[in-house]
Parts: sequence; C-alpha cells; structure tokens
Amino acid sequence: MILLAAFDIGHTDAHRNSSVAELSYMVHIHPSIYQYDTRTWVDIAPDLADSFEVDSTGKVFTFGVRDGVTYSDGDPLTADDMAYSLNRFIDLPNSITSPRSGCIRDFMEQGGAKAIDADTLEVTLKAPAVAFLGCVASPWITIQKKSILEDIDFGSDPGREPTLEEVIGAGPFTLKEYRRGISWEVERNPTYYDQPRPYLDVVRHVIITDPSSRVAAFRTGQVHKEAVFPGFGSDDDLAIREAMGDRLFLSETVGFGVTGVHINLRVPPFDDVKVRRAMQLAMDREAMIDILSPAGGDVLCYYPCVFDWIYSAADYRTFPGFRFDKKAEDIAEAKRLMEEAGHGDGLDVTITFRGVGQYPDISAILLQQFKEIGMNIKLRQMESAAGFAAYQAGDFTLAVQGTGLNFLDPDAANSLLWLPNSGRNYQGWENAEFLDLSEQQSRELDQAKRGALLKRMSDILLEDVMYLPTTGGTGFHIQWRCVKGYTQPSALGQNNYRHDRTWLDNEEPCR
Repeated sequence: MILLAAFDIGHTDAHRNSSVAELSYMVHIHPSIYQYDTRTWVDIAPDLADSFEVDSTGKVFTFGVRDGVTYSDGDPLTADDMAYSLNRFIDLPNSITSPRSGCIRDFMEQGGAKAIDADTLEVTLKAPAVAFLGCVASPWITIQKKSILEDIDFGSDPGREPTLEEVIGAGPFTLKEYRRGISWEVERNPTYYDQPRPYLDVVRHVIITDPSSRVAAFRTGQVHKEAVFPGFGSDDDLAIREAMGDRLFLSETVGFGVTGVHINLRVPPFDDVKVRRAMQLAMDREAMIDILSPAGGDVLCYYPCVFDWIYSAADYRTFPGFRFDKKAEDIAEAKRLMEEAGHGDGLDVTITFRGVGQYPDISAILLQQFKEIGMNIKLRQMESAAGFAAYQAGDFTLAVQGTGLNFLDPDAANSLLWLPNSGRNYQGWENAEFLDLSEQQSRELDQAKRGALLKRMSDILLEDVMYLPTTGGTGFHIQWRCVKGYTQPSALGQNNYRHDRTWLDNEEPCR
C-alpha cells in the first residue's frame, strides 16, 4: 500500500515526535500498553498488555503483559521495557522533549512505573485520574526497547538520535528503508503477536510536498490513499471527489482537537492581555469558515466542542470574538483595546507557520483580519520539523498550529496544551487557579460536577487569551476503493494508523 505523505519524520526516537503525520510513520513499529480499537476508534482494547486491575485507592494500576510478545529482532518484550518508557516520559533525560506525553507527567508519580516481574507492570498515580487508561491507550505513549533507550540516554553519546538500525519495535511492521525527502517504507513483521496480521506485506509513505504534484500522484493512482488528515486544499479536494467519486472510498472526518494561534507571552507587547484580547475580538471566524470549510464548519472551543457538557459550539458563538452577528462591535472594542495598550498607531508582527495542511491559508486570512486593528503582519513559513523545533524553543511571536488530541477526554487538552508541563504549551502560560481546578476535575467522577470545573477553566482561557482558537470543518478522508479494511475515524486525535487490519483488493490501482 502506498500512502501520500507530506513531510519527513522529525525524530527516529518515537517519544520525541509531535505531529500526527510522524505518528503515522512510527505507530507501524511501536505499539502501546493498551490501544484504541481500530474497528470502532472509541473503545479501549488490549495491546502489549492484555489485562489490568485497579486497587481500592484508584491510584495503583497493575497490567499483565501479553504472553509471547517479542521485538522484531527476537528479544522478548517485558514489563521492564514498559516501565522504562513510562518513567522516561517524566524524567526526560538530556533535556529531550516529549511533547505528546504530558498526560503521563500529569497523572503518574515520578518513577511510578515498575516491573513486579517480567509479566507484571505496576503504575502508581499521584491521585485517581478518570482519564488514565485513555492516556496509556494513546498511540503516542509507545513502548520502545529499554536496552536501546538506555544507550541513547546514558551511553557514550547521551541524547543522540537512534540509528535506523535501532528503530526496532514489537508492532505489526518493521522499518525497511527511509530516504529523507522521498519515502518511509515498512514491511510485515513476521513475529507480530496478533497473527495472521498484518495483512499487508509493505506500506510505503511517499513524501510529496508540492500541492499540484500531490494531486497528480493521487489521481493517477501512484498513491492509494492519504496518509493522515485530508491532504489536499479545499478546491483540489472537491475537484477530486467530483471527478473520481465512483472510484473512491470516502470517510467523513472532523478534527478532534484545537487549531489556533499560540501567542508567545515572553515577547512584548503580547505580555499585555489587552493586546491578546484585541486579537481574539478581531478574528472573523465566520469568514474563516466560508473560506476554509466549504462543506461546513464551526468555531472551535478550547476543549473540543464535542464535550458539550462543558461548552458547546453554540455557547461559543455567543461569546465576543466568536459570535457572527456583532462583528462590528467586536472590531470597535478591539481597536479601543489596542489604543489603550499604546498600539493605536500600528504594530509589526510575524506569524510563523509550518508549510503543511491549511496553515498557510489560515495565516494568510489572519494577515488580512489583523490589519483591521493596525497589525502589520509578516508571514514566516517553515519546514515542518523545523517549525516544531522553533515552537519548542520559543522562537516565534505568533504561531499557527493545530493539535489533535491523544485520547477521548478533556484532560487530553490539558496535558497537551494548557498545563505548564504540556508538550505544546509553547507560550509558557501558567495560572494558579487553573492548576488547582485541573487537579480537582481530574479526580471528579460526576460529569456534571466535573463539567462545572471545566467551564471555569474554559472561562480562564477565554479571559487570559494566550491562545486563539480558529475554526474547524467537515472534511473527507480519501482513498481508492481498492484499499479495504480501513475507515478513517470521525476524529483524528485517537487515530493510530497502525494498518494491521488493512488490505488491498485486486483491482486498479492496487493490483
């Protein structure tokens, strides 16, 4: 099977990657303790562990390691490997970053994972956490081989990247070849625990960045499907579906996460909340939807609007900046705030974005919209991995970036975006009341009570405005009909792209 990819992998150490596209490479190779079932995308199912128990305190989880799991090199996978990976997410040796493992840092005690024996893993939490099992089922919380990680962390060259020969996992595929800028190719792992899977012999990600070349490669059957999220611009997407409808399998998808603008609070004048609130008010989200989401869309919430027991999209559409019917009032108030902050005569600002997906389009729209309040925008496009490195280092003023959540719970947003140790809290934001409320809600079993706490947390995010949610729309994941056994989930965050159940029918272009 040949997949249409957009860019190279950032790290050969799976724990360090951040993009869903990078996940689509590594999840072939590195499984998790539990997983989201690829047949339903909402149910949590066994993976490297096939059982778990929770003690009476709700703080201690005991996992049973599946019998007979080996790495592709023949070495057994044990509870010791699991414990090392989990503890590493917290310890982060050699100042490495692990952007997608914030939920482990939030929930688990430092050093809280230990092997009772080769077949039994014990994990101790700081406090009971409603979302912990979803956290360990996230495809980002992968288990890598302890002996390799130990050499990377504490060997003669600490903090180095694994070599391609060291990319060894216990997943359905093994790495066959990686040619930077060209392709990432994996082949069937004959030792995979879930035989007779995988059904495919080879999965090849072909890396094509030019938009017209991407369209041509798909339409001529040189590639069989998009690798991850919808990979074409709105016009190209519509044209492909209209021209090739009977030869395609389409699955409707909406983003499970937040897309928006990170504001670097360390850079004046964005340490002034007046400026940040002015930007929130100046964004015309109705116009964004019209341009970016011709099939339909809506505003995005700080916690995905699917959690309507917090706030729904309808609630957000009544808030200043998010509402459609009082844009003139919002713009007037934004201009007043800019004047009050001392920037009524204009402000030069750079927006940084990765040159993938809709980020260039969103940035171009913001350039026009922020002109309304006197902002003179310069656009700075970066290669994908370089962009993530810049964000992580704080090398930006405004950064346009979306984040699909790792698991189906509001805590996925907290652990990834809003808490101080979150992997994508690029802006360096911290709020004492928010932290206290976060600890309370993570232990609360009553959804109504938990929702009230999360509403107040949402209010703090809306008041402090360190991030600007944009809009999201309905899209279609496109693949040729000859690709079978795989349906894109309706939301992206929990998708693991493992392809252990995918197969190819004997028809063009898969023949």
